[in-house]
Amino acid sequence: MPAATHNFFIEQGSNFVILFEYFDAAGNLQDLTNYCIRLRLKSSDETFKQIYTSNMTASEFSLTKPANRPGTIEWFLSYSETQKFNFDTAIYDLDISIPNSETIRLATGTIQLIKTNFPECVTDTT
Repeated sequence: MPAATHNFFIEQGSNFVILFEYFDAAGNLQDLTNYCIRLRLKSSDETFKQIYTSNMTASEFSLTKPANRPGTIEWFLSYSETQKFNFDTAIYDLDISIPNSETIRLATGTIQLIKTNFPECVTDTT
């Protein structure tokens, strides 16, 4: 089965979260307990590249399998992480794998960065 194509926007300097769901051939949510998840991201001009995995722990981002939602992958980015993005458009691949087994690409697509109009906190000047 080919990977799902899903294009979306991320607002620079804002928190971001997106959920992906993985269903088996029978339409049931797939148990992801032993799977490693990887999301690779690169700008269209390839000057920006980033990899997020479910094995990484950081306060600025996470790629998790919530225990209370089987088959669900949650990608979270903090405002400080999205602020670092320096692209207009990027492509991504979301893969899952079991150690010593095949890798399955679940989703792919483009991410459009919505840049802020005011890079700093604006104060009232009246």
